[in-house]
Amino acid sequence: HEIAGVGAYRVDAVARGDIWDVRFSGPLARPGVGIVEGSYIIAVNRTRVCREVSLQQMIVNFGGCEVFLTVVPPENAHKFSQVQTFLCKTNGVNGFRQWSAQQRKMLEGATGQDGAQKKKKKGKKKEKAKKGAGKSPQAEAEKKLTQMLASIGVDINEGPVWRTLRVRTADAGVQRNAALRDIVEKRLRIVHQATGGRVGYVHVPDTCELGFAEFYRYFGR
Repeated sequence: HEIAGVGAYRVDAVARGDIWDVRFSGPLARPGVGIVEGSYIIAVNRTRVCREVSLQQMIVNFGGCEVFLTVVPPENAHKFSQVQTFLCKTNGVNGFRQWSAQQRKMLEGATGQDGAQKKKKKGKKKEKAKKGAGKSPQAEAEKKLTQMLASIGVDINEGPVWRTLRVRTADAGVQRNAALRDIVEKRLRIVHQATGGRVGYVHVPDTCELGFAEFYRYFGR
């Protein structure tokens, strides 16, 4: 998929499993990750994704290892599009950095001139001059950036538009365990809804320890 011309992988489904156990849980549903259906993955290990390279190709040889995923939540997709459009108008990220550097230089020069003029004044005016000279150019540049983002409907006080998460990938065994748990839970809900809770569903994979644990887990439900 694409958001404002930027490649992205859309998360259509999240395998949950038993989220408290890394051996039986999907990596995106584990505590502290919080990636939900409809989210967009825009970068893997700080590298932007594209249509020509699949997610499987980008995480090959990372089975069981941690990777960095940069994700846009579904509720922030529109804001992300606005930010991308804004960056395109400013010649991309490099253009924005150049603009930011120019703004800082201008602010530093203005602050230095104001400070030199105000130092000539005495009394209370001199104290005000010192306060004016103490303003940070970086803070002023950030203030102007906040105003520019607000002009396109992005409020920085609402939190980041996208975030980067550290996620441990799942090998084939973990994927199988998480998928099986989701299937069992789905069948349990179907049976309960179809019978009004009068009939239960218990999946017994074997007659050994695992089978007894599954029977004990679901029999009371």
